[in-house]
Amino acid sequence: MEEYIYFSFTEADRKEAVQIAEQMKADGYVVWYDDGTDIDNKEDVLRNKENETSFALIYLTKRFLSDGDKMDGLYNLSDLEKPMCFIGKEDFKKNRRFENEFSDVRKLFLSEYGDLTELLQILYQNEYMIRCRKKIDEFEQCIYYSDPEGRNYVQQCGQLKTN
Repeated sequence: MEEYIYFSFTEADRKEAVQIAEQMKADGYVVWYDDGTDIDNKEDVLRNKENETSFALIYLTKRFLSDGDKMDGLYNLSDLEKPMCFIGKEDFKKNRRFENEFSDVRKLFLSEYGDLTELLQILYQNEYMIRCRKKIDEFEQCIYYSDPEGRNYVQQCGQLKTN
């Protein structure tokens, strides 16, 4: 199974959070987030993604902390002992209740860094983030073709492998 980052945020924070997620994808990370599509079994899908993820990234805002469903998901991730990191614009380290409950979770806030680029550079050094990065630098252009018997082959970096 491919390792991925589960990115959680509130609907109200979607615009900013999706920009971060898309930048992470452009930087070669495998990121999954709720795209906002309304489906019947959405809660089941979210719980499955929480259970399967290698690393959870939480876009933390006051709105997130006041959203019961998001906090349930956060506690589920914590109960599953998933490695997590909180990122956001606001610094919640002064919130004693929050700090006591999640004292072992890495927290990165824009107030501590110059901009989003600097924050992401720090985040990208996390061992779990590194595991969730695609190996895009290792592969050159792939050439796909079929042999006369119809078996599919792919040539990657001069090596021939069957599909």
